[in-house]
Amino acid sequence: MSGVARSLILFPSFFGLLAPTLMLLNYCFFCVPALRQIFEENSQGVPGASYDDSMSGLRKFAIWLAPPALVLALIGAVEPWAFWGG
Repeated sequence: MSGVARSLILFPSFFGLLAPTLMLLNYCFFCVPALRQIFEENSQGVPGASYDDSMSGLRKFAIWLAPPALVLALIGAVEPWAFWGG
C-alpha cells in the first residue's frame, strides 16, 4: 500500500468520524444523571454550551464533514487496487 493510500484512509476517516464520536460520548455522559447535573450547572450562562446546542452543532459538523471524508477514505482504499492488473 502506498503512502498516499494510507494517508487517504487514515486522516479523512479520523476527521470524518470525529463529530459522530463526540456525539456518542456526549450522549453517554448525558445518560449518567450525576454528570448531566454537573454539566448543566456548568453550562449556565454560556451560549451554545447546553446539551441540545452542542448536539446541534456537532450534527451540523458531521453532516458537512463526514460524507466527503468517507469518500476520500474510500478512494484511498480503492487506489492500491486501481493499477493491480499491470
